[in-house]
Amino acid sequence: DSTSDMFENKVKADNGDLVDSDDEGEESGKARVPVVLFDEVDNLYEDDGDLGFWPALKNVAKNAKCPIFLTANEFPVELLSAGLDFRHFESTKPTPMECVPKMYKIIKQERLRFRDATKDPKAALSLMAELNGCDLRRIVHELQVFASGGEYQQARI
Repeated sequence: DSTSDMFENKVKADNGDLVDSDDEGEESGKARVPVVLFDEVDNLYEDDGDLGFWPALKNVAKNAKCPIFLTANEFPVELLSAGLDFRHFESTKPTPMECVPKMYKIIKQERLRFRDATKDPKAALSLMAELNGCDLRRIVHELQVFASGGEYQQARI
C-alpha cells in the first residue's frame, strides 16, 4: 500500500476530513502498516550541526518500504529543497473535549490508573488537554510520564 492509498481508505466524511478509524484494522483483520515517524522536525537547527538530517532523510526515503511521516508546528522550508516527493497535510488542534476520548483510549490501552481529586475524569482529562495546548503529541508525552510511575495532580496557581 502506498501512503496515498492509506489516506484514501480513511477519507470518509462528506467534507473530506480524515475519519478516525483507529480500531478498523483490528476488527476487519487487516494488517497494520508500519510507519517511520520523525517528530518536530521544525526544531532542527542547521546552524548548530543538524546539517545531515535532510540528506539522511532522503536516503531513508529511498530505501523505506513504508510511509514516512514528519510532524512540525511550522512547515519546514528545507523540505522544499530536499529533493523528496511529499504530501503536505495540515490539521487544526482539537478542543479539550475532543482530546478526552483519545486520552481515555490511551489510558485504557496502556492500563494506566487515573486518579483525580474531582472525581470527574472527563473534566480532569479536559484540563490536562487544555494545559498541554490541546497538542496531542504533548498529551501523549505527558501520559508516557504517568505510565512511568508519575501521577497527575491538578496544579494550584
